Amino acid sequence: MSDEIKMYRRDIEKIIIESGLAERSGGLLYSSYETLRKGDWYFLGQNPGGEIDSEDEYDKIIKHIYNSDPCFNAYFDEKWEDKQGRICSAGSQHHQVNIKKFFSILGVDLRETCSSNLSFVRSRTTQSYSGSLLKDAKLCWKVHQYLLNIVRPKNILCNGSKASDFILRNMKNVKYALHQKKKVSNKLTCYSYVGDLLLSNTDKPLTNVRLFSVPHLGIYRCYPEAAQWVSSLAQ
Repeated sequence: MSDEIKMYRRDIEKIIIESGLAERSGGLLYSSYETLRKGDWYFLGQNPGGEIDSEDEYDKIIKHIYNSDPCFNAYFDEKWEDKQGRICSAGSQHHQVNIKKFFSILGVDLRETCSSNLSFVRSRTTQSYSGSLLKDAKLCWKVHQYLLNIVRPKNILCNGSKASDFILRNMKNVKYALHQKKKVSNKLTCYSYVGDLLLSNTDKPLTNVRLFSVPHLGIYRCYPEAAQWVSSLAQ
C-alpha cells in the first residue's frame, strides 16, 4: 500500500471520528482503496444493507477504513443475503448482479471505480434506518468531499434517487438547459444534471460535473436502455 493511500486513510479516519459515526454499524468504500485516485466516475448508493451486528467490532464504520485487501470490491467479493434471507455466493445476489451488468453495458470497469454510499450507516431497509438518513448524510458528506477531491470525477452515478437528490441540493450553477431525463419504463425515469460541487477541503470546486440518477438496481432489474442513455451523455 502506497504512502499516499495510508495518508488518505488517516485523514478519513479523523473525519469519521469527528463526525461521531465511527462506532455505528456500516461501511465506507465498496471498492478498494486503490480506487482513491483520479478517475472519470464516482458511484454512490444510499447506505449499506444487511443485518446490524452490534457485537461485531468489525461491523463498525471505523474498522472498514482499514480493509487492507488491495483488490476488494463488495459487488464482486462479498456474500450478500437475498430477499429470503439466504446467503448467496460472492457477487451473485441480484443487486450485485444488476450493478455489474449496468457497468458492463456502460463500458466502465466497476473494479476501477470509486464506489460508496451516501450514508455509511447500515440498515436492513430504508424503513428500518436508525436515526435520520439526511442528518447522517450531511455528516458523511464531509468524507465524500474529501474523496471527490481525490477522484475529481467527470461523472457521478447514483443508484436511486436518495443519493442524487442530496447531491443535487449541494450543487451550484446547475445548468438546467442541460437537464435531461429518460423514461426506461412506464413508471421509471433516469435523470441527468450538470453543475459545480464546492468541496470544503479545497479551493478547487468540481466544475461541470455530470450527475446521473438511475432507478435503484437493488429493486429493479438492470435496464440496458438506461445504461446506454447514461453512456451517451457521459463526459
